[in-house]
Amino acid sequence: RHPDTMFLVVNGSEPKKNMAVMQFDMKSMGYVMGYTAGKISTTGKGGYIGAQKVQSYTQLGDGFSKGFKAARPEGMTLSAWTNDWDDIAKGKEAALNLISQGVDTIFPTMDNAVIGSLRAIKEKNVKGFGIYYDAIVDWPDTVMQSAVLDMRGALLTTIKTAKEGSLKGQVYRYGFETPQAFRIGSFHQSVPSDVQDEVTSIVQQIEIGQLTP
Repeated sequence: RHPDTMFLVVNGSEPKKNMAVMQFDMKSMGYVMGYTAGKISTTGKGGYIGAQKVQSYTQLGDGFSKGFKAARPEGMTLSAWTNDWDDIAKGKEAALNLISQGVDTIFPTMDNAVIGSLRAIKEKNVKGFGIYYDAIVDWPDTVMQSAVLDMRGALLTTIKTAKEGSLKGQVYRYGFETPQAFRIGSFHQSVPSDVQDEVTSIVQQIEIGQLTP
């Protein structure tokens, strides 16, 4: 209906002539969170919680599992899907279920429902990971690291391209090479310094293309 209008789809898959697509390198971010989890897990079991099995979040979960196994070859990961992005009670229930199975490092990736998961993680004194922002600010005793998917940074960069008149019907992908939109957060002080160094090195390797999760 609007062939002369340029559209931007967030987390889309296929661009069109007048439709740009913005994506995050979810698998790489999941790999880094999973690797960190594998290194600090005591039980050797990591957990991933998602809302719905849409492509970007299945990629995030796949990356988490691959990273965990890279750090802990004898370990294992379990996953749970709430089918709800915002229900705090469902987020908490999913985390408690994983914890009851021996999981001691959990990466919840919903929206508001993440709060419920982190509450369970805090109550059971296991290790959690944040998403979207540097969540250790609000969960200083619970979050070990965060996947900072900075939507504002990504949108600002993409919209600036549009303002300049150069937005095209293509994929605009944000990864570690674009830290204004995609980066890790702060390490919890309990994460050993050698693990922090390893994770930082992995981020750098992914950024320059030496490692592809």
